[in-house]
Amino acid sequence: MLAMIKKQTPPNLKYIKKIITDATPSKSKWANDERDGQEQLYEALEKVLNSLKNYHVCINIRLIVQEHSQPFLKPVNKRDAPTYYDGNHTC
Repeated sequence: MLAMIKKQTPPNLKYIKKIITDATPSKSKWANDERDGQEQLYEALEKVLNSLKNYHVCINIRLIVQEHSQPFLKPVNKRDAPTYYDGNHTC
């Protein structure tokens, strides 16, 4: 048994370092050892900023959709398009 253990080759050092690196949590781009709490503060601010950006995009999309949907909010008047409801449309 001892002979079998001695014959086994030791694991590759690079492989072990890679496993340790992968298992170690990485620091965020806001991490700073000199300022306690900076990382948490900046990450929270980044989340707020991203939420505001997304909200701004949603408002812009709603305004665009609302602007271009006006003609479709009311039914078509038969006087304006007499054959509209006949079902014989070709687009």
